Amino acid sequence: MIPRIPRETNGAPSTAKIPARNTKISDGAPRQIADVSLKDQGRWTHSLAREADGTLLVSNGQFDNNTCPQTDARLGGVMRIGGGHPARGSVVSDGMRDPLYIRCMPWDRCYAMELSGDVWENLGGKEKLVELHDGVTLGYPCCIDKDTPNPAVSPAPDCSRASASLHTFPLHDTPFGFDWERNFGWPEPYRNAFFVGLHGKFGSWLNAGLQWAPTDPETHLPTTPATDFATGFGRFGAIPRVADVMFAPDGRLFFTDDQGGSIYWIAPRTLRKSR
Repeated sequence: MIPRIPRETNGAPSTAKIPARNTKISDGAPRQIADVSLKDQGRWTHSLAREADGTLLVSNGQFDNNTCPQTDARLGGVMRIGGGHPARGSVVSDGMRDPLYIRCMPWDRCYAMELSGDVWENLGGKEKLVELHDGVTLGYPCCIDKDTPNPAVSPAPDCSRASASLHTFPLHDTPFGFDWERNFGWPEPYRNAFFVGLHGKFGSWLNAGLQWAPTDPETHLPTTPATDFATGFGRFGAIPRVADVMFAPDGRLFFTDDQGGSIYWIAPRTLRKSR
């Protein structure tokens, strides 16, 4: 049964008063550890994630374009930054348009949620969950997918080396934050499942929501298309949009609504309360 979030529960979020304390980190001058800015070409620096060895990853996006090949792999790329890496970062994976959210998981794998070409709706374009590895490229904007060149690019590019999509979402559903249930106490069929927030289509917020999918126990990748976990989202719903999604250590699934400025959590009634 899919829970529906009723309108009357969309009240003001509860708040907690944080006691005043000294939040100063250091008396020294700030020290820059990386500069992955791309002037007017890039679509801003996005999210951070930490690999198993503690190395930081950062993602960069780019606007829709047909510049093939790309002039800088950092456009639509994920880079390692910090100690032992150049100030401009070391590219891990590239060839994406907008890897807005990235995550590193306990099974020593990192992932990006790639928002594909906005104008590719009639060309087979899809939003993509990407497993990040050194050398992985999705080929944007040259390639719509592996072995599928962008017809707006001439001459036709070679897309045989582009990485195949592992899991996709309909274009403009706009998947944002994502996470996995990791034996936190959720019952079947949600144990170890994949959860994702859909920001919905620009302007209309169509298909905004919170979805889930069962996963393969070995690869952790979704085994079916994601479906609604809860309903009641959208322009006329109780909660307008979903941005980030994350499990807390106690098993509660938190998600944010960046349109309404609220944070919510949801959990099974059978979940054991933290002591």
